[in-house]
Amino acid sequence: MEQCNLLLLDEQKNNLDMRSKDILKKALMGYDGTLIAVSHDREFLDGLVTKVFEFGHKKIREHLGGIYDFLSKRRMATLAELEKKENSGPVPVLHGEPPSKQAFLDKKEFEREVRKLENQIGKIELKIENLEKDIGIFESKISDPTVDPESIKKLDFYASYDQLQAELTQQMSLWEQLHDELEQLKNKRN
Repeated sequence: MEQCNLLLLDEQKNNLDMRSKDILKKALMGYDGTLIAVSHDREFLDGLVTKVFEFGHKKIREHLGGIYDFLSKRRMATLAELEKKENSGPVPVLHGEPPSKQAFLDKKEFEREVRKLENQIGKIELKIENLEKDIGIFESKISDPTVDPESIKKLDFYASYDQLQAELTQQMSLWEQLHDELEQLKNKRN
C-alpha cells in the first residue's frame, strides 16, 4: 500500500460566494493528486475534470473529456436536462392513505421558511459581493504608487476602509448564521 493524494468533494461550492468559488477552483486546479468532485455546476467543473462518470439506471458510465465534452456527446446544454430525462419515467403510484391536510400545511410552511431563508441568503450574498468590490477599489488605491498618500489621509480613507471591512465581517457572520439555520431546518424536516 502506498500513500496517495485523494480529495473527494460533494457539492463543494454550494455555500460559497462567487469569489470563494473561483479561489477554490484555482486551488483545485493546482492540486497534485486525484480529485473526485460531485457537482451539478458545469461552470465549476469546466477545465477541472478530465473524466465524467454518469450514474443512472443502476449503471455507471465513464466519459473521457471535460464536462462540455460529456454534454456535447449527450446533445444537452445543461446537466439539468440530464436530470429531466432521468426523472421523466412513469410517475410512481402511491398506496395507502393520502397525506393529511395538516401534513400538507406543514409542508407548505416548511417550504415557505426555506424560501425565506434562501432569499435572505441571496440578498446577503449580493451585499457581500458589493462590499468585496468596494474593498477591492480601496485596496487598489492603497497599492497604487501614483496616489498621493497625504490625499488618502485627508479623505479619512482608512476609517472608511475599516468600516467596509467591519461590515463585510458582519455580513459574512450573518450569512453563516442563516446557512446554519437553513441546514438545521432541513435536518429537522428529514
